[in-house]
Amino acid sequence: MAATSGIITAIGSDGEVRRLAGPKTETVDLKGAVMFPGFMEAHSHLPMFGYLNGTIESGKRADFTIMAADPRDVEPDDVPDIPFVMTVVGGEIVWSS
Repeated sequence: MAATSGIITAIGSDGEVRRLAGPKTETVDLKGAVMFPGFMEAHSHLPMFGYLNGTIESGKRADFTIMAADPRDVEPDDVPDIPFVMTVVGGEIVWSS
């Protein structure tokens, strides 16, 4: 995934996205971790809020969380124990382990 000014600009394979990188591009290797869209307030009344957030696709805000494992691949009781690796808001890393 590539993001510019906090907006997702491309999604693709490593090779496809790396072609877009320039000399000032910051890259992050997920090392097998899983990216999930940022959580949003589910009944927002702000116009376009839901349109700009909540999925990982080109044109949407680069708000997402990286988890060490996919919650869909572990037992339900083990989901709370999955470590978070990173949180990105508006394309900026705001927390990392």
